[in-house]
Amino acid sequence: MFKTEQESQVTVTVKGKEAAGDISHTFPKNKVHQIPVYGLYGDYHNIVILRLENSEEKVIEIRTEPYSQEESYERLL
Repeated sequence: MFKTEQESQVTVTVKGKEAAGDISHTFPKNKVHQIPVYGLYGDYHNIVILRLENSEEKVIEIRTEPYSQEESYERLL
């Protein structure tokens, strides 16, 4: 979560392994921003970009653990 002084749209982009794999979504204007991040690769150094409508940008690096389908299935039960 983060705050901006003025209401601002925020666009989150999760960079894919190739440009065609990028995922982006723009959230409506607000001063308080809670931005969920989906689409991260398992066992990968993911790059997430948060961009405000004034072009201010923050790059976040997220290293994830290996993905296990078995563990994911168990969490659903």
